[in-house]
Amino acid sequence: MPDVYSQITAADPAVVAVLVNAMEVRAADPRLKAIRRDFISKVDFPEKARVLEVGCGSGPVCR
Repeated sequence: MPDVYSQITAADPAVVAVLVNAMEVRAADPRLKAIRRDFISKVDFPEKARVLEVGCGSGPVCR
């Protein structure tokens, strides 16, 4: 079975929709939200820092 993530831009839109939905469901889990909050609270961003999040799924960390 090919790795759909390695060629995501060529994937069937219905497959992409299923993957994004799974990521969103996982990201909404209260335990994972707590893990993200804890992780981000420990990052010492410099004042006026600009952060780029790349290749991190459907974007729950950015949101």
